[in-house]
Amino acid sequence: MVNESEPSSTAPETPVMNPEEKKLKVWDLIIRGGIGTLVTVLIAVIGFKMEANRAKLAQKEEANRVMIAETNKAMMALRESSLRQKEMDVNLGLKIFDTLLAHYLQLGAPQESSDGRRQKILLLRIISLNFQDSPLNLRPLFEQLDSQITDPKEKAALRQIALEVARRQAFRLTFPNEWDSGPLPVKQGDIIPLPSVPAKISVDDISHDQIKVSLKSTYTQEGRSLGPFNINYFDMPIIDNTKLGEKRVAVLRLENDDTKPVIRIITFPSYLASDRFDIKEMTQDIRASDFGTQKMQEPNKEGR
Repeated sequence: MVNESEPSSTAPETPVMNPEEKKLKVWDLIIRGGIGTLVTVLIAVIGFKMEANRAKLAQKEEANRVMIAETNKAMMALRESSLRQKEMDVNLGLKIFDTLLAHYLQLGAPQESSDGRRQKILLLRIISLNFQDSPLNLRPLFEQLDSQITDPKEKAALRQIALEVARRQAFRLTFPNEWDSGPLPVKQGDIIPLPSVPAKISVDDISHDQIKVSLKSTYTQEGRSLGPFNINYFDMPIIDNTKLGEKRVAVLRLENDDTKPVIRIITFPSYLASDRFDIKEMTQDIRASDFGTQKMQEPNKEGR
């Protein structure tokens, strides 16, 4: 009987890893673990830095908000202080003006004594110089006192006060780039072109203490004429001017000598002098078409 050999029960042998492969395997595990650890550390560090930056940014924003709030608070306090100061200045100015004017009117007629005349001249000088930038029309006071004074020296002193105020106003209104004719000797019949506005000044008449001038348009050949305006030593450009579109025109008499008629013409932006309500201004849009393309406002004095 043939004995069949039984199948072998021996398990297959596990391949044995050589030393080099073992080293590579170890290094592979080390590198992979190290990279993972390094990435984790880097992510943690970056996250920490980002969080720190966010905290610093939040602190800066909070500091900026606090600074802006404090700045706004300081500006509001400064504004309120400035408004209070302006209000105090205005109230003080009004009280000073009321006091000076009341004292001026209480002096009575200047013919009574030379001291009274000198006091009136002094008070009028104080009022006009201290309120030279205010739209106060002091011309009636000057004209009344001038008509009551007979002494030539006192009359010249009074006129010199008005000329001083007018020169200061003219300098402020024309500085630095507005047109100013400067001292301009004139005679009856002269025509003076105005380079900054489409108009010219016509000298219509020269009398003892005043000059009559007209403002004529140069926009059309026919031209529209405004005037005549009576110019004397007591014209103030802030008050005595003619509005022509975006500009105003003022004519001043300079010389304190009736034998030498010298005038000064200035033009300046209309916003530098305040408008006074006039019912005639309601029709200016219609009348302006006759004078030119620019809108022309009605005169501020004696039809100016």
